[in-house]
Amino acid sequence: MVLTEAVFTPLVQSAVQSGDLTALRELGSALGERVQAAVGDHAAASPSSVFDAVAGLLAVFGWGRLEVQRWGDALAMRLHGAPQHDEHGLAVSALLGGLMSTLGGADAACVPVADGSFLLVAAEIAEEVWGWAQEADDVAALVARLAAGGGA
Repeated sequence: MVLTEAVFTPLVQSAVQSGDLTALRELGSALGERVQAAVGDHAAASPSSVFDAVAGLLAVFGWGRLEVQRWGDALAMRLHGAPQHDEHGLAVSALLGGLMSTLGGADAACVPVADGSFLLVAAEIAEEVWGWAQEADDVAALVARLAAGGGA
């Protein structure tokens, strides 16, 4: 099914307002399954080939051009030209979280950061990192805080 932006945006905004982004997370998971099918054994594939497949799929489905940055042990993602369905990027965050959870085989979240990036974290610390992201203005500050064990 193809939905126009005029139809899709109100649906996403309604989900964000109700605080239930399950459908977007499931869409991300379905995209992750498509990447797995395209790449084959993604555990044996190079990270570059997996992220190239992710980037291609996201672009085809209109989610923008994916940029992945490595910050030491942390990964940050940015979607250039992504649709802006909500003020904080929660819709894209849910989509990427579902996708990365499927690819990684573990529950993950992508926390939106003020600079337009999404920081990949374990789901159990996502809420805490989201709180930090309200105070920090970039990925570097959050990564430094994570590396320091959550200290100020």
